Amino acid sequence: MEEVRLMKGNEALAHAAVRYGADGYFGYPITPQSEVLEELEQLRPWETTGMVVLQAESELAAIWFMRVPLAGRRCSLRRQARA
Repeated sequence: MEEVRLMKGNEALAHAAVRYGADGYFGYPITPQSEVLEELEQLRPWETTGMVVLQAESELAAIWFMRVPLAGRRCSLRRQARA
């Protein structure tokens, strides 16, 4: 029988990015998405898949990282939505 693991949404997002084969994840550590960077830190996908995980110094810097998909790479960006 296959093992079933319950995860929070942010944990699942981190695992999905690694399984999908994302080339990079760029984030800015603010609640609620900080858990994604923390989970990726524990998974250490750069050692097994070469995935680039970067913590930007600001939301604006993280947005600038999104130029990477224009080079044909699969990446994800998370930032806090403004109300």
